[in-house]
This record gives sequence, structure tokens and C-alpha cells, in this order.
Amino acid sequence: MYTIAELAKVAYEQFNTAPWAVAAALKRTGREKFTLAEAKSIVAKFLKSR
Repeated sequence: MYTIAELAKVAYEQFNTAPWAVAAALKRTGREKFTLAEAKSIVAKFLKSR
């Protein structure tokens, strides 16, 4: 499990997007920790909605 800050640090490498986008997507869930797979799914949906 990873925190939002940890996932934001690897935003470009893992999500191909900016750290602010990863943080924004994950903060909207109200959770603090995520698996990498969960985070990728949440971020992808967030980016598609923009």
C-alpha cells in the first residue's frame, strides 16, 4: 500500500501524468493508502473525465 505522496512522486513513471493530477485523483476518494493497481485505475478514470 502506498500513500498519495508516495504515488505522486512516481507520477510520470507510473501514471504518465503530473504529480498534481495523481494527487487530485486520489484525494477525491477520501482514502489515504492504495495499491498501485487501485491507484492506476482511479487516476485513469480521473484523467478520462477531464
